Amino acid sequence: MSQKGNTTEEALGYSLKKLILRMPFEKITIRDITEEAGLMRPTFYNHFKDKYDLLEWVFTEEIIQPAEALIESNMMEEAVHLMLRRMEMDLDFYRKAVRIQGQNSFQDIIFQAFRDIMRKVLESKMKGKRMANRLLTPESIAEYYAAVSSFVIMRWIKTEWEVTTQEVAQAYAMLVAEPLDEMIREL
Repeated sequence: MSQKGNTTEEALGYSLKKLILRMPFEKITIRDITEEAGLMRPTFYNHFKDKYDLLEWVFTEEIIQPAEALIESNMMEEAVHLMLRRMEMDLDFYRKAVRIQGQNSFQDIIFQAFRDIMRKVLESKMKGKRMANRLLTPESIAEYYAAVSSFVIMRWIKTEWEVTTQEVAQAYAMLVAEPLDEMIREL
């Protein structure tokens, strides 16, 4: 697990990560998080609205943001490898996080994070340009790739057997880069 950080957000994130390894996310309270971090409960609300917001911050800061420059530079393969390696470092935490279901499920958090970064990249690259097909907007394309990305990550984290990050990256590349008819021909 990553070391405790220097900022209040990092301290709260580290606290959540420690707690989720010991108890179900649903049972973790804001008080638990702040006590574990050695902070006053009101401090939490200066930074996050709830524990789901904190969980989203952890994922974005630790997984998405380090890969953002690679994504913006069209280095998706490298970005995927980086994100997977960073998740692998805290795999026990992420295996507990994928169990979070409901309105603020971890899968939703992953989807939204990927959708937001993909939309940002697509909008910057498509400035003033339009796709030939009106259904293919930056938002719809970002949603598609976010769905694939969150599917692959959730599938990997939920597996009980040992799967390398290289195998996960290959699966991602096959699902994203290869048209369906080519994949079917290969099978």
